[in-house]
Amino acid sequence: MEIPTEAQFIEALSTYRKKWPNDGYFGTHQRFVETYSLLRSFYRGGKIVDVGGWPGDFSCALAELKFDVLLIDKDLRRPTAKVYDEATGKWVLSGTVPLTEKCRQYGIETLQCDLEHEPIPLEDSSVKFIVFTEVLEHLRVAPLKVLRELRRILKPEGRLLLTTPNLLSLRNRISFMTGQAKYDTLEMPFDALAAEERIGHAGHFRVFSMAELLHLLQHCGFLTINHTYKQITHAQNENFNFSFYSMRMKLWNKITKWIYPLGNTLCVVVERNGDS
Repeated sequence: MEIPTEAQFIEALSTYRKKWPNDGYFGTHQRFVETYSLLRSFYRGGKIVDVGGWPGDFSCALAELKFDVLLIDKDLRRPTAKVYDEATGKWVLSGTVPLTEKCRQYGIETLQCDLEHEPIPLEDSSVKFIVFTEVLEHLRVAPLKVLRELRRILKPEGRLLLTTPNLLSLRNRISFMTGQAKYDTLEMPFDALAAEERIGHAGHFRVFSMAELLHLLQHCGFLTINHTYKQITHAQNENFNFSFYSMRMKLWNKITKWIYPLGNTLCVVVERNGDS
């Protein structure tokens, strides 16, 4: 198939968001656009397997563009909408539409699998393209097992697209120096553990520098073919009202464009290293 343009993806994502305005990661427009830009560059056909794909934002936008998508998640019965709990100051699951029903509406095949405790129910060397975005940092029990399973199901010529927060982002470096414990997507331990009760999967337990991530992938049997840094801006911060906070965020965003390793997101594309 001819790969749809980035503009077509943005339109598909906007259509999806109008239908599901309170679902999932509704504040992360840029993240999905950047992910799709990478996909366009490295996708070479075949079914796309979205591993850890709740709440379906990316998969549904891909399905709108007629990609063949398989979504894997630990609990397909989870609702996909979220509401803000004023009492706790946290987001909790809401709504009556479970992930499996949403995927059915978009013609997306689904598989339920708890990645850290179960093997992925797919045959060896059966998948040509895997999307594994913003999942690695949530793994508490067995990240090595999960990465090795992804390698197992990947075809020798297949590719894995992985994104995860950057430990050495500009904001994290400032927080480390000042001891504020206000990090880019690096949660306090209680919050990371309690997230399982609120939304059905754990929060962020471990974030990596690029050197650490590449070392991890290499020793799990992958060969890196592309790695880059991105500064992903939350939707509510894309158009700032004038304030000291807005000036600071604009400055940080400019600095990360000049010194890209300070961006808050690591993006890596890998292949299997050898056929064994």
